[in-house]
Amino acid sequence: DKLIKLGIQVPLDCVLCASTMEIFDHLYFGCPNTSILWDRILRWLGITRKIGSWKDELVWISSIAKRKNGKAGITTAAFAMVVYCIWCERNSIRFNKGRYMVDEICKEIAIHMHIQG
Repeated sequence: DKLIKLGIQVPLDCVLCASTMEIFDHLYFGCPNTSILWDRILRWLGITRKIGSWKDELVWISSIAKRKNGKAGITTAAFAMVVYCIWCERNSIRFNKGRYMVDEICKEIAIHMHIQG
């Protein structure tokens, strides 16, 4: 949305769902595909909750990050990885004709969490 405001021509559709305009709040958890990814990672961590907007998720993860236990650290790291992976996948699809595969992204995050953990 910032590029559009600057007058730079960019494709407007969300490359992950093709159902709406790709703005930041849509890309991060407004898009059904990114919401599903974050939900699957949370469930893998044993956390069940309704996924909210970007701001809602930031407030929630900020409160988790303040806790001084291992699960909080893992959850916070998982959030950062999800945000990073969404951006990488978005760019791969937009610029390299990649494909969004939730299973592969979840697997990549899980492997990384096991190696780092």
